[in-house]
Amino acid sequence: MGCGCRLCGELTENLSIQVGGRSYSRCERCRCIQMDQQYLPNPELEKKRYLHHQNNSDDYRSYLSGRVEIFKTHLKDVFLHLDYGSGPNPILTEIFEKKEIESYSYDPIFNPNSDLLNKRYDLITLIEVAEHFHQPLKEFLKLGNMIKERGKIVIMTQLIPLDLLDYSEWWYMRDMTHTFFYSIESVAVLGDILDMQTELLGNKGFVLIG
Repeated sequence: MGCGCRLCGELTENLSIQVGGRSYSRCERCRCIQMDQQYLPNPELEKKRYLHHQNNSDDYRSYLSGRVEIFKTHLKDVFLHLDYGSGPNPILTEIFEKKEIESYSYDPIFNPNSDLLNKRYDLITLIEVAEHFHQPLKEFLKLGNMIKERGKIVIMTQLIPLDLLDYSEWWYMRDMTHTFFYSIESVAVLGDILDMQTELLGNKGFVLIG
């Protein structure tokens, strides 16, 4: 038996696989997969890994524009936006500003401006961020208090494939900074915890709606 789920608090069961020498467990309730505590990377390792990302390239800008297309129907009546976990470059903020939406970038490593956490937003986006959370419930409770009434939180992260038989073959788990993985059940449970509606974005993520 594993330790408690870091999203819903229920018991987890150890998975009989290792990925990159790291072990994982799965929640019996929300069916998330979480990296075991002793393998969670420290901030120095995380920063080193993130700096290897090509976050200022034309390809990355195109990638982000494509992600915005996926949730573009949720941009109606959005006047104030926060890109949470933006990385070292505020590219998504630039994309939103071109849409005439006031936009800010926050990152706990590269732009830890705590003043931005005291505002309330129409929209908060997390693009390839939620899989890095060490304490996802704590993070989502904080984010839930940062949106306005009827505000939305868009989370772009690969959901656990329904047909996945061998977790060690899933490319998303090979990144040592990816520590938490969400299932369809995880999304529903998170919505219940936060008292928010949910909408799936295929297997690419989900939306929390206040």
